[in-house]
Amino acid sequence: MHKNWEKFSLPLGLLVLGLSLAFIPSLAFASKQAPVLPTPVPPEPYPNSDIYPAMVYLVTANDLQSLYDLNIDFEGVQPTDGMRDITGAFEPSLATIYINPAQSYALTKVGLTPVPIINEGFRGFLAYGPGSGVQDAWPTFNDYVARMQDLVEAHPDIVSLVQIGASVEGRGLWCMEITDTPGLDEYEPEFKYTANHHGDETTGIEMIMRLAEHLANNYGSDPLITDMIDKMEIWLCPIYNPDGYTAGTRDNANGYNLNRNYPDRLMVITDPLQPETQAFMDFEDAHRFVMGANYHGGAQVLNYL
Repeated sequence: MHKNWEKFSLPLGLLVLGLSLAFIPSLAFASKQAPVLPTPVPPEPYPNSDIYPAMVYLVTANDLQSLYDLNIDFEGVQPTDGMRDITGAFEPSLATIYINPAQSYALTKVGLTPVPIINEGFRGFLAYGPGSGVQDAWPTFNDYVARMQDLVEAHPDIVSLVQIGASVEGRGLWCMEITDTPGLDEYEPEFKYTANHHGDETTGIEMIMRLAEHLANNYGSDPLITDMIDKMEIWLCPIYNPDGYTAGTRDNANGYNLNRNYPDRLMVITDPLQPETQAFMDFEDAHRFVMGANYHGGAQVLNYL
């Protein structure tokens, strides 16, 4: 009996080991299938809108494609294990989305379950946004316009302020030009920086304002900055969506997501062009921008062409 056990123990051990090794990837994959979803809350829509933030669990690349197919506004797609697959293969992920009730229903029809989450953006607006009255409140739209005007008054030789259009509610779309001869086209390379496509994404406004002030205040003393301003035309447009910023909402005053309002590469337009979009398209057509940046907030993402 003892000899018979020795005869079969090695093959049996190898079989068990093989089954275990085969099962380990399944366990690892299963662990990625267990999303850590937040506790659902009643939908918290933005002002004058039925759009609210939610989170959805994406198991396959087809789930992600469903977001595109349904024209869902989403950001912050993160693997559930917190690690990116360096091969580029799709991993089970959680996505933050912005939806209305109809889109929520459409998602459930394709097998996805959106979970409404706290609207941190609007809650932050109520607590610290323009007009909140707290000590560290964000500046109002008019405060920012005055700050731009102050920069022009302090450095009229290199800074000009141009209104390229107006928002739905009539607020100015302002851009600062920083160059050695503002207002004069010298056929120099032009750079454009914008922020605040989404009204509740405010950090980029302050980043652009501080960039403008840094450039203007160091012209003539910092050789690199002086050289850039002498040889480039730098356009800084800090508030793309002034109505959204003023109301603390993601979209513009007509309820459109301005970051999805451009024609596609074939110039097909699916939604009516909003006045903010048209103004910036006309502005870009009138210039020869060779590079630019568009600041968003809420996720660490870099898109490039």
